[in-house]
Amino acid sequence: MSNSNNASNPTINTDAIVGRLSSGISTVQTWDADPSLLIAARAQIPLSLLISHGDQPSIIPPSSLLHHKYTRNDDGNYKGDDLLMKRLALWFQQDFMTWVNSPPCRFCNGKAENMKSLGVRGPETQEEKEGGASRVEVYECPLCKT
Repeated sequence: MSNSNNASNPTINTDAIVGRLSSGISTVQTWDADPSLLIAARAQIPLSLLISHGDQPSIIPPSSLLHHKYTRNDDGNYKGDDLLMKRLALWFQQDFMTWVNSPPCRFCNGKAENMKSLGVRGPETQEEKEGGASRVEVYECPLCKT
């Protein structure tokens, strides 16, 4: 697929979209091949906060879910795995992931808002390669020049 094949919206870069999707699928297949990664991921998820005692995720009735910060007014529109996924997404956004527009300096603890973006590069360090990074955002601290 390419841009020239998309007559309805020529600004869509379908090659880039297909590339990102293919990369994501490859990453998931790599994770899927290592059961220890699934065990480690599941160990991070607080199912006890998302469902009540003894319920199985695939058969969770809405009434069995606890009332807490993951409860929303529209929960009655969802059931079973759909409701669990909705709550899991809320937990991930609110408590697990931390969004960073620019990181603080790891050397001098300079404030994030002072960091200057130098762009994006491919993975270079062992950690980046082992972690499966496809791109790395690079920043410079104006205070310590690192």
